[in-house]
Amino acid sequence: MLIAVSIFVAAACAQFLAVPMNLPPAVREAYVAHFRQIRADHGASLGAVLKHYGKLNDDLWLLFNRIVDWRQHLEIPPHAADRYVIASVGLRTDVQNGGFSQYFTNEAGNYWQDALAVLIGGDDAAGAAHFRRVLAPFPNATPSVDQAERDAELGDIEDADPDWDDRLNAEYCQDLNYPSDETLFAALQALEDPDFVPNIDK
Repeated sequence: MLIAVSIFVAAACAQFLAVPMNLPPAVREAYVAHFRQIRADHGASLGAVLKHYGKLNDDLWLLFNRIVDWRQHLEIPPHAADRYVIASVGLRTDVQNGGFSQYFTNEAGNYWQDALAVLIGGDDAAGAAHFRRVLAPFPNATPSVDQAERDAELGDIEDADPDWDDRLNAEYCQDLNYPSDETLFAALQALEDPDFVPNIDK
């Protein structure tokens, strides 16, 4: 199934922001060749890349994965599009596997603002409304981006409402499962990034 394969490929995006990467020479050469080909054939901008692929398919997930790898390898901060991809994959993966408690406990929860931006930018009103309900119990509806502080906030939330996670997880899995590939793609289309594909020749 295409979506399952896509999520599997894209899940690697969330792994590479914790520590700098060392790319083996053969992997580096493959990345360099890929980036050069994309820039030569379709252009460097995010808009040109999205126009070429037309939707989130396995080839585009692979490109996203390699771009995230590459910037981490060079210790370059992720672009907004990178963060959108990381946020979307992290949210879907963690909530489907262990609920919102797992999501906020893990590094994926650091990107909750980007996840909300994807839902808003991708016109998923139901998803955005539900995610705001998820955020509401945190202080000022704003989870800390520090994992240790967020863990403490989660503890306070679960002490006050032991069913908080189960209730929201059930709603998510039954009807929502956001953000969809279509929502993410639409949100990415709203971004401007003229130099999205790494220029390894400069």
